[in-house]
Amino acid sequence: MTENIKNGLIAQNKANRQAMNANTLAVVNTAFDENGNAITITYTDEDRTFTAFDGNGNQITIRNATGFATATGRSYFEGTPWVDGLGYPDGRDTVPAMVNKGERIVPTELNTKIGGKFEQ
Repeated sequence: MTENIKNGLIAQNKANRQAMNANTLAVVNTAFDENGNAITITYTDEDRTFTAFDGNGNQITIRNATGFATATGRSYFEGTPWVDGLGYPDGRDTVPAMVNKGERIVPTELNTKIGGKFEQ
């Protein structure tokens, strides 16, 4: 698949607000956990991914989505471990963050020291 076709499919799926298989870019409407429990898929504009299984038991990575298995109460999603610049000036807190109890946000200098990504 050429890069232009790939980008076109991604743009089309995003415009239609549809989660997709990260490898084939096919729309994904159903997914299951490793025990066969249904996962409810919710589209997100963010570049989040999670690993699940299709109806045939094949492992797939789903992109632009989060998932929730009602049977187990487990949430499914992964995102970038760092925040890209978003065009804002460096040194100012300009990116809103949702943080759970027990999580922390570290300053850029500390993130760099512990091996996080930072490019100027």
